[in-house]
Amino acid sequence: ESNHLLNSVSGLKSLSYLGGSLVFGGNRNLSSLEGLENLKHIGSSLKVQNTYLESFRGLNNVMSIGGQLMVSDNSVITNFDGLFSLTRVESTMMIKHNNNLKTLSGLEFLMQVGGSIDIQLNRNLGNLTGLENLVNVNGSFAVLHNTRMKNIEQLTRLSHVGGSFL
Repeated sequence: ESNHLLNSVSGLKSLSYLGGSLVFGGNRNLSSLEGLENLKHIGSSLKVQNTYLESFRGLNNVMSIGGQLMVSDNSVITNFDGLFSLTRVESTMMIKHNNNLKTLSGLEFLMQVGGSIDIQLNRNLGNLTGLENLVNVNGSFAVLHNTRMKNIEQLTRLSHVGGSFL
């Protein structure tokens, strides 16, 4: 976190399980997560904040996140391509202030979120493409202040929201 010189995580190519959190924040020279292709499970949270990552490629085999998925204040990322295997987030999913985010594509296999979903202040996000297979959200579901949001038609499989839908 906040290592401005970090430009590669390729040295982690053998890592398949992480019991704690995977955090990237303020890593201005890191544009790719390639090198994490063997990682299958994150025991706690995945946090990507204030980075210049272009995608989530490298996390292609992550099937579950045991805590929170937080993606905020990233100026370059346009989608979630690379999280193709993710089926479950055990806690909250928060996607905020990602100015170039256009779609949630890459999350097509996500079926369950154990906490709330909070998607807000992503000025170029036009719809929820990528969440077509989401079935269960145990907490609230908030989609707020995404100025280009035209519809939420992609939520046709969503059958359970445990809290409010905003």
